[in-house]
Amino acid sequence: LRMYPSVPNDTRFCKKDDVLPSGIHVRAGTMVLIPNQSIGRNPEICKDPDSYIPERWLTMKNGKLCCKKINEYKYPFFWGGYRVCLGKDMARREAKIFTSILFKSFKFKYARAKLESYGNGPVPFYKNGIHLVAIERD
Repeated sequence: LRMYPSVPNDTRFCKKDDVLPSGIHVRAGTMVLIPNQSIGRNPEICKDPDSYIPERWLTMKNGKLCCKKINEYKYPFFWGGYRVCLGKDMARREAKIFTSILFKSFKFKYARAKLESYGNGPVPFYKNGIHLVAIERD
């Protein structure tokens, strides 16, 4: 979701005059764009954002490897607080189960290198899909 959020941009309207943490003043009624796709690819927020480093999300806890708890306001793909996505927990659980089943049985690699090409819409999609080769594990 960091690299390919299901909602690439989100908007909110400011109800009253406010000041963002950056010091920018926002007037009531102003539409504010939250660029989720840009946030996930910003090297000031995520070190080496274009590299696949799954360990960045892992930590040792009581001698066990666990997923780090992420700040849902820093990576707002499901939002947080009282505006949190109601399907967030189910989506994450399904993704973990499905991924663990696949990775237990297969290794994956790109079939061929290609430039990313997206279709525009409320939810982004690859124009030509993602082509992977699944290699059965021993």
